[in-house]
Amino acid sequence: MASLTLNTDLEKSVEERLDMFYNFILAEKSESSTLDSKVLVAEAERLDVKDKAVLLLCRVLFDKNMLQEIKPNRVLLLRFVYRNHKAQRYLLGGIEQLICSNKEALLDKVPHLLKCFYDEDILEEEVLLEWGAKSSKKYVSKDDNKLIRSRAEPFLTWLKEAEEESENCIYLRNAPVFYPNCPLVR
Repeated sequence: MASLTLNTDLEKSVEERLDMFYNFILAEKSESSTLDSKVLVAEAERLDVKDKAVLLLCRVLFDKNMLQEIKPNRVLLLRFVYRNHKAQRYLLGGIEQLICSNKEALLDKVPHLLKCFYDEDILEEEVLLEWGAKSSKKYVSKDDNKLIRSRAEPFLTWLKEAEEESENCIYLRNAPVFYPNCPLVR
């Protein structure tokens, strides 16, 4: 019977499957104060919406206190976005939507939000730099998108400069290290 349900669900449109997943998240959240990341990933995979699922997770996990809500939801988000640039781009879209719906509380915090997602290894440098380089109206209006990117500029500049510095560094492995007044350490 489960395989019949699986086949029937996959015949539905992506939007219908996303609605199903959103309702599933809400039902899980109403049953427990914490969401089981393994259960959510399994359902997203079953519905074949894992990449886009983070758009919906943003709506459920975060509000105007997003900066404080990132760390507690790190493991859950990583199950969806780890080494998955497509899912990370969807997450950025969800973040944009949340910022637009809470402009007063979140717009000035954009660089801090992005840095927190970066520091928690939820969003990768490459994805953030690509996002910052190109404006889009896929998730929010073009004007809102440009406004968010302009607020993100200090963080993106810092990220670019950090990348350039790391490219100029030479890393030596197993090289002897010399300390003044100390014997050779290998």
